[in-house]
Amino acid sequence: MGLKISREPAAWVALIGSALAFLASLNVSWLTAGQATAATVFVSAVVLAVFTRPWAPALFVGAFGALAALAAEYGLHWSDAQVGAVGAFILGAFSFFGVRPQVDPTTARGRVIEGEIVSTPTGRAAVPR
Repeated sequence: MGLKISREPAAWVALIGSALAFLASLNVSWLTAGQATAATVFVSAVVLAVFTRPWAPALFVGAFGALAALAAEYGLHWSDAQVGAVGAFILGAFSFFGVRPQVDPTTARGRVIEGEIVSTPTGRAAVPR
């Protein structure tokens, strides 16, 4: 009986984080404590984003932010505006391609209308599939 990443993602993230922290404590030339932390945060963010259902666009934006922090630890420096622009693109793309297919609009009385946007007196309404 082994650990499956789909069933125990937190255990895998903890194992990876522990291994990176251990390597950083050995003072290897290619891994500092900051790099180990950034890598652990990035792995955690990716695991959360990939295994969370329904899709949550903000988790993917967070994973990209963690990737930018990891890249900065290795010398790639992006401005806040560049990171924000890519994050905004990810959020917009997931709104259309990740979240929209997971919901159906409804009328004010709760009737589901597949494939249509329904305006109600209080705004748009949608229910999870």
